[in-house]
Amino acid sequence: MRNSFRWKTVFTLAQCLAVPIWIVLSACTTAAQRYGEHPVTLETQYESAYNAVAEYVRRTRGWPPHDYRIELKGRKGDILDWWVIHKNDEKPGMTDGGGLSFTVDLDTKSLQVVKEFGFQ
Repeated sequence: MRNSFRWKTVFTLAQCLAVPIWIVLSACTTAAQRYGEHPVTLETQYESAYNAVAEYVRRTRGWPPHDYRIELKGRKGDILDWWVIHKNDEKPGMTDGGGLSFTVDLDTKSLQVVKEFGFQ
């Protein structure tokens, strides 16, 4: 009987802590993935385009991967619109435009950046 009570207590405690633990782990994972590893939930067709943008940033800016993130913002025919957001531009007190972040248009056939624009 006493052993049964312990297991019920452990089981009840585990049920109570499951959701808070899940929330904390989700938040940690999201924060850890925001910069550096460049996790993307893109369709496979966009994976090589994403990698081409990351290589463009490395080549033209020399930024380490943990300093920025890349977001797919749209598609216009064979052109993909990507935003490259530098982490310094997201600090509290930053105003819109004039930072390090920029946008690129990437041709999906050649996987080459065809245009680059700074945010204003």
